Amino acid sequence: MKNKKGQALVEFIIILPVLVYVVLIMIDILVIFNNKTNLEGRMDEVVYLYKENRQNEISAYLKKDLENVKYNIKSDDKYTYINVDMTYEFMTPGLSNILGKDYDIKCERVIVNG
Repeated sequence: MKNKKGQALVEFIIILPVLVYVVLIMIDILVIFNNKTNLEGRMDEVVYLYKENRQNEISAYLKKDLENVKYNIKSDDKYTYINVDMTYEFMTPGLSNILGKDYDIKCERVIVNG
């Protein structure tokens, strides 16, 4: 029992990588949540641009501050579907192997035609 400081140091060194990994995972989750909220907020402007027949401006508007953003517009007789997808690459090492290569953030709006 003479060497309690050494024991505490060894325990800290063992647990430190786990703590760092958990913090990195939390940061990834927060960034995903932030990007989802940002896309949801931009969807109103995308719908407005679509209704004003300014579809050529949608891509530039979405890519202004965001990366890896794609949009798709489909129409049938009754509805128009606007989908916006964003791909997020995890910054936490090894997390992409557990959850898949990338995380897709998706938003959709449905507009009634006419």
